[in-house]
Amino acid sequence: MIASPGYDHKFDHRGTTLDLTVRCQLEFFFEIATPVILRFKPQSGDAQRISQLALSFEPELRVDEFKDSFANICDRVVLPPEPVRITLHTQASVAGLLDTNPAAGFVKIQDLPVSQLPFLLPSRYCESDRLGHFAADLVRGMTPGYLQVNRVCDWIRGNLPYTPGCSVQPLSALEVR
Repeated sequence: MIASPGYDHKFDHRGTTLDLTVRCQLEFFFEIATPVILRFKPQSGDAQRISQLALSFEPELRVDEFKDSFANICDRVVLPPEPVRITLHTQASVAGLLDTNPAAGFVKIQDLPVSQLPFLLPSRYCESDRLGHFAADLVRGMTPGYLQVNRVCDWIRGNLPYTPGCSVQPLSALEVR
């Protein structure tokens, strides 16, 4: 597999939106026909507007699109036993400034909307069940809510550099800590 991401960004003249162009090209070769489910396509919503989205396959392949339980756009495709190139080209507009509200308080799990509960579950990339003690130590003594979340985000940005292509396999949050 070869990943070739491309990132272009610029602010519009008012500075209120960020226009993004994302290009990604993956190359696969499997010795036998292999069914895969891809989750490459971003979707429009409150936080972003997708103005262009193109996913292509060389050779041309049959693709079945569906949405998962989080409403992510997914594609099922069977990759043949020959080289396959998958190309994604997307243009999106997102808010140029981050939403901030330091006064936002803590919301108890029992008071969260049911639609938000899946985001609290551990995953293979962020084992919240195994990182809970570390996070608790990081925010100890802080007022629960926004400031705690901001502290965790600041720690991630300051301690875990994002370097595309630096790993040949996916790492979990616990492995990079």
